Amino acid sequence: MDYETFTEKVRKHIQPFLKPNQNARLKHILKNNGCEYTSLIIDTEGEPLAPAIYLENFYDSFLEENIYFNNDQVTEDDRFDAIAHRILLGMEHLAQPDLSEDLRDYKTVRDRICLKLVSRSENVDLLKHTPSIAFHDLCVLFFIHLEMSDRTFGCILLKEEQFLKWNLTPTALYPVALENTMRIFPAELCALQSVLLSMCKNDPDDTQEAHNRDTMKKICDYSGDAWQAPKNPMIHQSMVLTNKNKYFGATAVLYPQLLNRIGDALQGSYYLIPSSVHEMLILPSSIGIDSREIDEMIREINKTEVSAEEVLGTHCYYFDYKSYALI
Repeated sequence: MDYETFTEKVRKHIQPFLKPNQNARLKHILKNNGCEYTSLIIDTEGEPLAPAIYLENFYDSFLEENIYFNNDQVTEDDRFDAIAHRILLGMEHLAQPDLSEDLRDYKTVRDRICLKLVSRSENVDLLKHTPSIAFHDLCVLFFIHLEMSDRTFGCILLKEEQFLKWNLTPTALYPVALENTMRIFPAELCALQSVLLSMCKNDPDDTQEAHNRDTMKKICDYSGDAWQAPKNPMIHQSMVLTNKNKYFGATAVLYPQLLNRIGDALQGSYYLIPSSVHEMLILPSSIGIDSREIDEMIREINKTEVSAEEVLGTHCYYFDYKSYALI
């Protein structure tokens, strides 16, 4: 059975189990980097948002022999009824955003409009109807931040029709969204060594200089006094730049003067590595690594370690400390 036939059968089998004011429909959703998914949308009359259930995993399970029943005599209808019940059971535990407000009203969502950084070349089709702002060979998109009932996050990408309805341009909305992003997703820097040790289930090195940890906190702090370059640089300190929620953390490179502050703290130039949409790596040029080596490492990691939807870039950027410029 091909995938298109499968999804339509799922839709038909789940409809009889829904409430009278609900309707099931299929929708192809284009996500980051051209990743397209077929989702089952359950519309409820009068509700502005509807849950979307992606069906790819259900299809993979369907193709596995006896995944739902061990009895070889079960009918195809039985199998699809089982899938429908499984979906409905999952919906009972599906995290939902607060729907008490009208998310289509600009005044309501103004303080929740945020930014995310994505690849421009990998999102050509998405960008045809999604306003953006260029950042080198990447681009900045706008989304409404949603806090889910299980304390996770969701987002609604702002498309062209929403900007037209609000009579706004990306340039006009950018300062508002940047301020929101900095407030909701504060920047965070940590030593790369500490992250690697944590992944290996070892405790970070407690002997690491307290000065470096304190400096990294000050770099990300926009609430106190004006930034002052530290007298003692963080020599050869590689870092991970993200945000405290680890959600579209690469966007922190947009925060005002943050890249300059990192240069001040290192007192030198550095490479900025787009490891994923959720983080950037900082490698001081003083460690002697070549940009071609870094680019090769990025391409290899993108192939083996990063999901297609979370890939951000294929090459590194260079921050020149003398000119305070990202190249």
